[in-house]
Amino acid sequence: MESKDNKHENYEILNLIGYGLSKFNDDFIKEFGFKTKISFYKYCVANNISETVGTIKNRMDLFDPFFLTMKGRGGGKKAIFIFIEST
Repeated sequence: MESKDNKHENYEILNLIGYGLSKFNDDFIKEFGFKTKISFYKYCVANNISETVGTIKNRMDLFDPFFLTMKGRGGGKKAIFIFIEST
């Protein structure tokens, strides 16, 4: 895959996939007819959307802070807490 201006060739679609996985978790992959995230990841790699499964997981983790649930987790596996000091 070629990169343009230091961006991945499929930069935009990877952002959309990461957003969808983070916000909707398993419901996102079910909409595309997959039963597991791993099968969805492998499909993305096989169809040259991503070079590795890790790329998709990392993109999902980038969006997790925007979709934290009451359990402190988004669609990904990392729990990220953001504290904002008010003045």
